[in-house]
Amino acid sequence: MINLGKNLGTLIRVSRALHKDNITQLRLAHEIGCHPQYINNVERGKCGMNALKLVKLPDILGLTIEGLHEAIMKDYSDALWSAIDQAIKVNAKVLDKIEVTNIA
Repeated sequence: MINLGKNLGTLIRVSRALHKDNITQLRLAHEIGCHPQYINNVERGKCGMNALKLVKLPDILGLTIEGLHEAIMKDYSDALWSAIDQAIKVNAKVLDKIEVTNIA
């Protein structure tokens, strides 16, 4: 399974905790218009967050657009490398089962 939200989730969780008002998942969910379980899933990296909700985060959590962008790009980079690694492992297993003979 490819994880697309680990870094974003960590950024949100830490930003909530460090915010001067100590924003809860419930409050954040209310302010961006979603269920608290959705915030919980994003923070745990179980799902990503859509653009309409993402654009609200900087104002609510005091984040910079650059920090948010960096976390999202890191998630996609990690997901890409994970997918490449999985493909290599699958191909290696297939290649191990192929018998190669020398045709002369």
